[in-house]
Amino acid sequence: MIALSSSIKERILLDDVSRRCVSFDPLKNSNPCRFALSCDPPVSNLFMRDLYLGGTAMGSEGCAAISKMILSHNHLRLICLANNRLQDIDLILLSNSFSENKPLHLVKLDLSFNNFTFTGVEALMNSVWGAPNLREIKIDNNKIKDRGAQLAAVLTTSVDLEVLDLGFNLISSCGVKTLMKAIADSSTIKSLTLSGNALDTHSAKSTSFALALNRSLQQIYLDHCSIAFTAQRHITAGIVSNKQSSLNTLTGFSLGGKFLIHRERECHFKLCSTSSGPNNFQRQL
Repeated sequence: MIALSSSIKERILLDDVSRRCVSFDPLKNSNPCRFALSCDPPVSNLFMRDLYLGGTAMGSEGCAAISKMILSHNHLRLICLANNRLQDIDLILLSNSFSENKPLHLVKLDLSFNNFTFTGVEALMNSVWGAPNLREIKIDNNKIKDRGAQLAAVLTTSVDLEVLDLGFNLISSCGVKTLMKAIADSSTIKSLTLSGNALDTHSAKSTSFALALNRSLQQIYLDHCSIAFTAQRHITAGIVSNKQSSLNTLTGFSLGGKFLIHRERECHFKLCSTSSGPNNFQRQL
């Protein structure tokens, strides 16, 4: 980790000041938390913008060090702590640092593949409430459930989110209903991921409601949601009814030829293949 600290300082001196990208290789370094401590305080007149520490197995000790580092780094715009086996107590500590460092204006936050529940998410949402620059939050592959989805929905009323990823979080129809009400009213959301959360008929109706009213959403990802045929029809109906929709990408199921013919004159939809398979559509721009 001492070697990592030295390399970071060299990189800070050599890189353009407008962007700082820091990463950590767990195969070469054994203690990620020392990295954060070595960066406190920051080098005079130089600063770090992007912090990637995903997959480093930092655990609570590393997260505590990162939380301390954040207090003295006002220029961070992107923080990635994905896949680090972090718990709610770690997210609460991190959130406290966000709250205390008022000059910090995050743009992107990636907390995917950890062990967070709604308890940690509640602390996070309170800490970033009204954040003027926050545009992207990824909390997929955690355990936030319905309460976490509801908290995320409330956040959209105070933050101009463009990307929200809540995939694989054990969210049921109750959480989806609240979330979709918020999405329907949002004028900034562009990408929403609910993959891995089962969507029953009630969830599909809520999704249809949002898709019928929202004008900003461009991508919605519904892979591995076990969407039955009836639920698919509800979602499709919502898309069809919205003539001012910006939607160009849907994954999870095929819309079918009749829908494409119906919409071809207005929106020029076409089937497309993505990494998720052929059951998607994309609108030609």
